Amino acid sequence: MILRGLIIDRQPLKDHIEAVGHKEDFDFVIELEKENTPLSEGIIKQIHYLVLADKRDDRGGVYRKVSVCIMGANNEPGQPYLIKPGMKRLLYDCAESTEHIVTKPTSFHIESEGIHYNIL
Repeated sequence: MILRGLIIDRQPLKDHIEAVGHKEDFDFVIELEKENTPLSEGIIKQIHYLVLADKRDDRGGVYRKVSVCIMGANNEPGQPYLIKPGMKRLLYDCAESTEHIVTKPTSFHIESEGIHYNIL
């Protein structure tokens, strides 16, 4: 409903903004695919910016620079100095991959989360 320009009664504005951000992100990714644009750090940062339309402080597109700890979590997030080289390696591996177009983005996302959260 939001994407058709309707406002959903009693829903927070942030939910509306988030839905619009995801729609813009989806359209952006479809355009990238049509133009056969290779995945890069810059593209990832643009996608990140669109997805986080409702979170102004978090959408800057920079990697974390400090170590963090999540209370109650089973895993500790990866060290900041490992994120950028991990992402560069992942982008290279993705470009070289012959994985199926349907599973490739899923694998990429899982690997990316692993780099950021030290789960792989």
